[in-house]
Amino acid sequence: GEHLILAKNESGSESLLYLHEDGTKTEIHREAYLQEGYFVQSPDGSRVLFNTYAWEYVAEVYLYDIAADEKPKLDVSGLHPDDTVAFMDWLDDRYFLFVSQYAWGTIVRGGDLYVYDTVTDTYTLLVDRQDDHLQIRSFSFEKEMLILDAPLYDDAYNETVDRTFEFPLEMVYRLIEEKGKVTLEIDDRLLFAVEVVEATEGKDFLSVHPNASEADHYALTANMDVSDLWVCEFYA
Repeated sequence: GEHLILAKNESGSESLLYLHEDGTKTEIHREAYLQEGYFVQSPDGSRVLFNTYAWEYVAEVYLYDIAADEKPKLDVSGLHPDDTVAFMDWLDDRYFLFVSQYAWGTIVRGGDLYVYDTVTDTYTLLVDRQDDHLQIRSFSFEKEMLILDAPLYDDAYNETVDRTFEFPLEMVYRLIEEKGKVTLEIDDRLLFAVEVVEATEGKDFLSVHPNASEADHYALTANMDVSDLWVCEFYA
């Protein structure tokens, strides 16, 4: 945000600073490695979410309260020990989304999307992948849509094909409410399908099928009412 500044100290470490309206600065955090793109202010401006992501390092995640000048470390120890929190952003003032990916090596092999509830201090898996060749790298929000940047790697993890998946925010909130998840799959033609499962009861929450034209569009259809129809799109 416009109130956040990343500055290098004389020792060579990085400081994340908050710039107040009166021009004074508060040091939020000091670390050997802090990077642009891994800290973001909440929509209401009251908190700063950041992590200590770096190459071959399992990042710590903090949530800084500006008024209280406190930065509790968030517990994400339930992730696989070889995975790290990477890209993050706020969904709203309560929830933020984060990518959890493999922490070691020059090739990122893995990348699932989680949602963190700052009211309950819990997180759940929101989008995963059938195959590690498909990696969720980052995401953005635009026109009431969640947009996933998820490149597809070849078998040698050298070449990639860029893929962008779009999900309506209405669907995202429904998944959060029902503790459901989306699985991105790769079929034999390297087209993509999506399966939605209900995490708590082990039954389908939403069903999915490709449309008859085999275009790159898939409809997610709620089992309860034909009026509940969401469209998931991706683009090469």
